Amino acid sequence: MTRIQVANDDAGAGAYTFAVNPSFFDTQDTPNINNFDSLYSGKIYSKLSFDNRVRFFTWEGFPVDRSDINSIIAYFRPKEGQIKYFNFQDLEEINERWPTSDTWKKARIIAIETISRKGGKLVYETVTLRIQPEK
Repeated sequence: MTRIQVANDDAGAGAYTFAVNPSFFDTQDTPNINNFDSLYSGKIYSKLSFDNRVRFFTWEGFPVDRSDINSIIAYFRPKEGQIKYFNFQDLEEINERWPTSDTWKKARIIAIETISRKGGKLVYETVTLRIQPEK
C-alpha cells in the first residue's frame, strides 16, 4: 500500500512518509463556486480560479501509545504554519480536485489536532491534519 509523503520542496528531497494512512480524508469533491446576488435576476455563479479550501486527513481509534500515529503527530506539530509539498500517490480523489496537477502539491500545514476518547484505555478518538493548498 502506498503512503502519502511530505517534503520540503517539489523535488521530494528528504521526504517523510506517513507511518500509517489516514482512515478518512476530505477531498473537497465539489467545485469551488461562489454565488452572488444580482439586482435584476437570480444568483450569479462563478468558479474561482484557485481552490484554496482546507483539506483534512483523519485517523481514528489509535491507542495513545502507538508509535506510528505518534510519529505523525510529532512530525507535524512543529511544522504548523509552514509550507510543505505533499505527494498523495494514488489517491485519485484528492489529486483530481487539487488546484494543481503537479506530483508534489504545495500546501500550508494549518494544524494537527488530537481528541482523546473518554474513559478506559487512553485512545485518540481522532487525530486530524488540516492543510490548505498554496500557489
